[in-house]
Amino acid sequence: MIIEVNSAKLGPLKVESDRFITFPDGIPGFSNVKRYFLVENDKGHPFCWLQAVEDPELAFIVTDPMTLQSALPTSDSVGRFQAS
Repeated sequence: MIIEVNSAKLGPLKVESDRFITFPDGIPGFSNVKRYFLVENDKGHPFCWLQAVEDPELAFIVTDPMTLQSALPTSDSVGRFQAS
């Protein structure tokens, strides 16, 4: 079934209901909103929107942390930045 969500940030979006991600207890701080879906960015960077189905005003910017792995400090480099 196709659902239309009129996102405040992204405009009207049509999404198949089988793409919904359900958080049974909601996301902390947003316990009344249970269903979301991912909106991928077409600009080629690693960030997506996690858009709420029940609240068109609510959307989070999310990413797969593994895509940023090379930009994160390693345990070897962390020691160099700690005060002695």
